[in-house]
Amino acid sequence: MTDYTRQLSEWAAGLRYEDIPDDCIAMAKEQLHNVLGAIFLSTEAESARNLIAAVQDYEAAGPCTVIGTGEKMTPVGAAVVNSFAAQLFEYEDWVLASHAGASVLPTALAVGEAAGSDGRAVLTAIVIGNELAGRTGRAILRGAYLGNSLPNHQVDTSFIASKLLGLDAEGFENAVGLSCFMAMESCPVGFLTDAKGLINSLPAQVGITTAYMARRGLKGSRGTIEHPAGYLWTVSEDVDLTQLTVGLGEDWVIRSLRSKPYPICGYNIAAIEGALILRRRHNIDPAQIDSVTVYAPASTLFAGTRFHSLQPDVFTQYEQGCVTHMPLLFDVPYPVAAALYDGTLTPDQFAHEKIMDQAIRDLASRVTLRVDEGLNTAYYNQFKFGSRIEITLKSGAHLVETVEDMPGSPANPFDVREKFIRGATRFMSQERAQEASALIDRLETSDVRMLMAALCR
Repeated sequence: MTDYTRQLSEWAAGLRYEDIPDDCIAMAKEQLHNVLGAIFLSTEAESARNLIAAVQDYEAAGPCTVIGTGEKMTPVGAAVVNSFAAQLFEYEDWVLASHAGASVLPTALAVGEAAGSDGRAVLTAIVIGNELAGRTGRAILRGAYLGNSLPNHQVDTSFIASKLLGLDAEGFENAVGLSCFMAMESCPVGFLTDAKGLINSLPAQVGITTAYMARRGLKGSRGTIEHPAGYLWTVSEDVDLTQLTVGLGEDWVIRSLRSKPYPICGYNIAAIEGALILRRRHNIDPAQIDSVTVYAPASTLFAGTRFHSLQPDVFTQYEQGCVTHMPLLFDVPYPVAAALYDGTLTPDQFAHEKIMDQAIRDLASRVTLRVDEGLNTAYYNQFKFGSRIEITLKSGAHLVETVEDMPGSPANPFDVREKFIRGATRFMSQERAQEASALIDRLETSDVRMLMAALCR
């Protein structure tokens, strides 16, 4: 059997900043801007504030920063809180098929701050984390899990922490063996509540903890990633181990980064973009909309209607306190309707008063989804996340917009710095937000503690 865990450990332990192509470093900085923007825009939500208070109840203060608020926690506590904020509104990113940013960045920033790492070390760890997240995710892609639910982050978080703590290849292998012993899988029902926000937080907690354990000499099982009784074969019934190392060091996973311009499931981003384009172009009065039809790949219909069969329906369960805003992040009708009414889609459109807005709900009830053969083929053959939106007004006017691929894809980028600034200015002045952005852009010449100090009030 090929010793994949050993190969990955030796590669990660030996990787230097100088070995990483410039465009991959640039993508790491894009990921920092995007995910930090998501955290800024989410940290003041009630659930995020409650988690901060809960962590402070059971942990002493430490050297690591809660982004935005500036509270100090242990590396584990800060990573858990910052990861939760990144996930709370589905506002992060993914590489290949794995949602990486919400596990990779909080882990790298927390452990890097605790260790006093320089910017080059943190950027290197971020690239390593994306590499492991993407490769392990691709290895189990034919299993039962998909996208955000892929149970693979106990690997990338342990590798990031091991790198920043200076472990050698044997230390990496011990850390990941410890981290992956209790393999975490998500329960689908958790996607209805705040529980889903922990989907990267809990792997980060374990990955960081076990890297510190390995540094102190604890032993983990060798070959745990690929072993027939190991991690990947525990969480997936179908594993392609060759995906773990094929093209390693040449075919860089971070080049596949897709950043999210809207807080919503990635399959549904193009529909939101199309709706907002039509609203701006035609100055649409939402009250004059008769119907909306979204044409998309079959994957969007799966993602965008997955909770439509709930009994009672999602709005009734929300009113009863059984679910939070979370299932609406995987919807299409409600976010499309909210975007058409407000001219934007941010976490604010998932606030209580918006979810209770009857006008938005009424419009959402007139949004339907259909599979489009061409967009479906483009998704499966070219990995394009496109949609066509058709709006019929009560006047009889028929408006159409096609978005071939989501904004945030490698071929269709959006301004992640604007997202970062928009979030940061909730906690600081425009000038300070711009200075923090510039610090990310020159992180290789600075250190992570300076960056973290710039990311809070």
